[in-house]
Amino acid sequence: MGDCTNAVKEGFEVPTNDKLDNLGPGCFVQKTDECGSCCWVELVSWSDNGSYEAIAHPTLTRGAVNEGIVEGDKVTVLRNQITALGCDRYCFC
Repeated sequence: MGDCTNAVKEGFEVPTNDKLDNLGPGCFVQKTDECGSCCWVELVSWSDNGSYEAIAHPTLTRGAVNEGIVEGDKVTVLRNQITALGCDRYCFC
């Protein structure tokens, strides 16, 4: 995990309900954790329990440190953990 991107200041897409409804495999999103650090992840699939299965890409995250998540790790992302969308930078939404 690392520094969180400010979506508005840095020109990333802000996660609105409509945009979150249209996410799918291959979309990149910024996932935040309970400590306030972030990691960019690539969505792989949607689970029936309301979460996404994703692949971690900490190399895209500014200030990333190895806190148990390394490139390619599988992680779970809840909708309310998504703080920025990588549309038009890391993927096309």
